[in-house]
Amino acid sequence: MARYIRSRVELFVVSAVFGAAATTAIFEARTLEPLWMASHYRSAASYYAVLASVSILPSIICYIVACWINRIFIRLFGGAELADLERQILRGLIRAGSTGEGITRAPANLLEEEAWTRLRRYWKRK
Repeated sequence: MARYIRSRVELFVVSAVFGAAATTAIFEARTLEPLWMASHYRSAASYYAVLASVSILPSIICYIVACWINRIFIRLFGGAELADLERQILRGLIRAGSTGEGITRAPANLLEEEAWTRLRRYWKRK
């Protein structure tokens, strides 16, 4: 069983669940109640801006943290697969360099994306 998430969709779902839980905890907190009471603000625009940021920011923060933790888990637990992918990519880069044709960087999952990122010094974007 892999100890890391391979697809970006799964990572988004996990972070959305934790973000929704954090948003629910924020809205249920009684100490922050004046933060989204409409009578507390002079204009409706500022009220809706605060309401939207309180609703969306926890999910965004959870996604960023989940991406960071997943990269650490890929490096810790996916070392063998990562090394195999790096070898395949390096073979493709050597073949592309000797024939003069290009190679496309199209990672299918987060493991391949990490392998391409780790081999960044051997290729350049055109």
